[in-house]
Amino acid sequence: MQCDELRATLLRYTHAERPPRFGEEVRDAWSKVPGAVCSHLESKGLISLKHLAHLPPAELWVSKVMNLEVGSGDEVAIVSIVDAAISMSVELYRAKGDGSCRPEQGERPPYIEVTCCTISGESHCMCIASDANLGMLRKEIARMIQIPAHKQRLECNGHLIEQTFDKSLESAGVVHGSTVTVLRVYCEEFHVCSYRSRSLRSRVPARMRLVKKSVHSPWLQFQDCLSGRRCLVRQYTDAHDDEVECVNLVKELHLYNHFSHEHIHRVIDMFPFERRVFRDVHVAVEHMVTDLHSVLHMTSQQLTEQHCQWISCQIFEALAHIHSAGVVLGNLMPENISISKTCDIKLREFSRAHACGQALPEKQYSTGPVHVHCRLYDAPERTLGHAKITGMADMWAGGCILCEMYNRKRLFGASDKSAVGHLKNIMSVCGSPADDDLRWLEERSPAKRFLQKLPVQVAQPWDSVVKSASTAAQELLASLLRFDPSKRTSALAALGMEYFRELVSDEYLKSLPTATPFDWPSFEEHLTGVHAMQDYLYSECARFNPEILVRDSE
Repeated sequence: MQCDELRATLLRYTHAERPPRFGEEVRDAWSKVPGAVCSHLESKGLISLKHLAHLPPAELWVSKVMNLEVGSGDEVAIVSIVDAAISMSVELYRAKGDGSCRPEQGERPPYIEVTCCTISGESHCMCIASDANLGMLRKEIARMIQIPAHKQRLECNGHLIEQTFDKSLESAGVVHGSTVTVLRVYCEEFHVCSYRSRSLRSRVPARMRLVKKSVHSPWLQFQDCLSGRRCLVRQYTDAHDDEVECVNLVKELHLYNHFSHEHIHRVIDMFPFERRVFRDVHVAVEHMVTDLHSVLHMTSQQLTEQHCQWISCQIFEALAHIHSAGVVLGNLMPENISISKTCDIKLREFSRAHACGQALPEKQYSTGPVHVHCRLYDAPERTLGHAKITGMADMWAGGCILCEMYNRKRLFGASDKSAVGHLKNIMSVCGSPADDDLRWLEERSPAKRFLQKLPVQVAQPWDSVVKSASTAAQELLASLLRFDPSKRTSALAALGMEYFRELVSDEYLKSLPTATPFDWPSFEEHLTGVHAMQDYLYSECARFNPEILVRDSE
């Protein structure tokens, strides 16, 4: 029966060296034990079976297990089996993994015993692996005394533990026989985190550990030391004082909350503010292993035609969803495309987003700074400062990215990265625009006169621009990289072209979800002043961390 299977697994563990798949065997056997047994073990406050799976085989508790006669469904007996193993776990450090020799002098014992107590007098004795970190200790304490791990303030032998969650027990002075006192706090503790350079420092929750930095992107990878979950985090520096930064952040949060699509990131957390008057804001989205820029320019990963089709198909699906809400993304570039190991992508960054086809109110909200890398993917109408930008600007950027995936270099990445240089780079590839392609510009506009004065250039054939691309890919590029925005292919029309025929059927194209129109007037109501925007940011943070409301009300 189920209990017999677990007992047999444990007995086999005690008589021989641990088999390679022992941990998996114990988990499988444990999953078949009746739920009443699990509940009984948890009510007794025993450590989890995953700790038992790592105990070294020893003969200290073999006799206790051997002498038990376990019948089918005998829950008390199976509890005794596990309890017997746990009760001897502290003594097991005297035997090594093979059960035949003792540890060398100075060798760290595998398990230590720690006394955990609260200010109310409640006390528990617990066993924990000596190589565990403070995050594991906090999780064990949370299981015993029902105080969330991130809301614990710990003292060891009268001294406050200030180390971060990923630090070892030894570094905090927690050794065999130590007494740890637990204090409950309203909000979690913080520590200083440095990134990119020593001059950029910020205070983040102590449970969050910086895993990976990026030299080309403001997004950082953090890991929660308690749950083990990773996430991508964007820090907005001085959002409390910088009005432009505050406006962009409010806009991004509104748009992240508005869209719900598999290829668009969503906000999963905001780091709690340390106090009511905050300085930096940290926004966390789902974790993805890397971004498209890193794949193209920092790895030797080969991209086939199928890779390019699959990635660009997901990009255009996301753009079709965004454009259906009347929003222009405005910041589409490989650095802002997260990608997984299975080539699934998600778009991020709405800092330059704006309403589709409307004049941009310069004083009400910003469309974000124009960085050099952003300009390389800007459509001609954006570079020329045209007031009414549509979703066709995103389609131009999508065509640039498709070329970059084939060539492994930027399409318009020449040395002159100024606005004028970018226009010259465009015309060196796409040719000088005909008069018919400039109808979207006013007749006497300075931009139109400037273009007409530039030397005439002939367009390069697409089979020489992207030599490794198929004919279908070249046809798609020709429809995307057109000087006249009204002549470019939309996202839905692009998905229906021959290039995506193997991935997108007519039925699938009709079933693509659309977004409700984004309410720009409602968004602009939050831009009435810095204080109103700060209140909105605080309320969004409190939505993920309600404990800060209790803390700041006192």
